[in-house]
Parts: sequence; structure tokens; C-alpha cells
Amino acid sequence: MNESNQNQHSVSEFYDDFSSKQVKTGLNLRHYFLAKKLSKLKNHNIRSILEIGCGIGTFTSLVAKTFTKASITGVDISEKNVGFAKKRLTDSRFDFIQSDFSERCSLQKKYDLIVIADVLEHIPIDRYDTLFQNISDHCSESADLFINIPHPQIIHYLRKTNPDALQIIDQPVTQDVLFPQFTRHGFTIVKMQDYALTHAESDYVLYMLKASPNLIETYHQIPGWKISWRKLKNRL
Repeated sequence: MNESNQNQHSVSEFYDDFSSKQVKTGLNLRHYFLAKKLSKLKNHNIRSILEIGCGIGTFTSLVAKTFTKASITGVDISEKNVGFAKKRLTDSRFDFIQSDFSERCSLQKKYDLIVIADVLEHIPIDRYDTLFQNISDHCSESADLFINIPHPQIIHYLRKTNPDALQIIDQPVTQDVLFPQFTRHGFTIVKMQDYALTHAESDYVLYMLKASPNLIETYHQIPGWKISWRKLKNRL
């Protein structure tokens, strides 16, 4: 086993042990906030969803309530997490698979929505190119990609003040890391939002993307009077 695979094996073991903590924690404010954001995509005719880093299926249950007609595939590096998820969510809409999506893999299916919520910070950055290639390969035409990560500054803060709160890999993920991956693998940013959820300062960043390098084919000019009115309002 090479060093990279050995490290990934340690990560898998960590999340095997982390399963019981997820059971006790259950749904939290972040889950509800993200589900509300995802609900804005309900008019996109989403029939199939892939959740990367599904854990024990906690957030998966909210995603299922948001998209009631979609089938959902959850993948996780931890075999124990996948076992928990299968026991908790038994409807035929769900399929849970043990897989490391930062290694080359194929699920032999494409998805209308891919969700990766609070997972990127736990994946080594040197694996991102393979990860985003896998994501791209599993996108249907004009699929939506939904990403949520901790704000990089809160990771720096926790490293100084409360390192025990961090997981086995918990790194700041900055724009200069993500944007080249988006461009290289054909994603266009639709929305980027940093927001405060459990702190007074911004503690998370959300990205909504489309699997299309040319998302907007036509720009529609608004009437001149409306531009003039906006200019006047900004002057007042």
C-alpha cells in the first residue's frame, strides 16, 4: 500500500469511528439552511441526485424531502457510514455505495444534481483534479453542482483556538484552489455566497454551479429608462 492509499485508509477508519457521533448529532441548523437553498432548484426537473460524502444519510433525508420524485445515490468513503445509511433510509429511491470519489471510479450513471456539502475540506487538495473529473463524468447535460464548505478563515481560527474540534483532515479551501478546478472541468459559477450561520462572522461559503462552460447564450438589454432610474436611486 503506497503512502497516499495508506492515508486514505486512515481517513476511512476515522469516519468509521465517527459514525456514532453523527447518529447522536442528527440534523442541525446547517442541514436545514442548505436544504432551503437547494429548494431553489426544484424547478430544474431534477430526477437523479448524487451526494458525495453522504455519511450516515442525515442530510440525504432532507434532500429526499426537497426533491420528492428524484432517486438519490449516496457515496461515502466509510463502509460503516454506508451501512448506517442503508438501515436508516430503506426506500427504493435510495442507493448507498462505499466509494472514495477522489480516486478514479464510475457509477455507470449520470445525475441531474450533485451535492458535496462540507466534504471538500476533508479531501486532500492534491486529489481534487481526480475528484472534479469524477464529478464532471457523472453530470448529465447542464447538471447542477451544489458545494458548501467552511469559510477558510474559520479553519485557520479553529486551528489556533480549538484544534480538537477539527477532523482528521480539515483544511482551508480557498477560491484560488477551487476556481481552476471549476474551469478545467467545465463548470460555470451561478452563485457564490459567504454567510454567517453559527458565528457573527462568515463561517461558510456556498457555491451553486452548472455543468456548462457557456451557460448564458443571450443577454437581454433592459430599457434605458430603467437604467436611468437605477442610476438616480444610487445617486440619492
